[in-house]
Amino acid sequence: MQALRDRVNRSLEEARAAKEIGKSLEAKVTISANGEEYDFITAQTDLDKLFIVSAVEVSKNEALGAGLEDIEVGISRAEGIKCPRCWTFSAAAGSDPEHPELCPRCTAVVKNA
Repeated sequence: MQALRDRVNRSLEEARAAKEIGKSLEAKVTISANGEEYDFITAQTDLDKLFIVSAVEVSKNEALGAGLEDIEVGISRAEGIKCPRCWTFSAAAGSDPEHPELCPRCTAVVKNA
């Protein structure tokens, strides 16, 4: 997992240098993998927290090899608005009328506090 995290961090730095994103929480990471690597990655939870980004999407690409070096990592801007509590970007932020600026995770935390 550390090798994948290093690859994602390199991609984030490249996107930051190209001015595609500012902070890592502005990013959505797209990972394409195959074979055991795909199975391993999809079995993980909270990849967004591991990579410190707003979203992670994992897809299977049969055209890729099955090794770590064959994994493709893409970086794009995360969709949605920025939650003022956790600073992640979420398309579902504001879906609760009681907390119109919070993401669903923060809304649940605030309601249960």
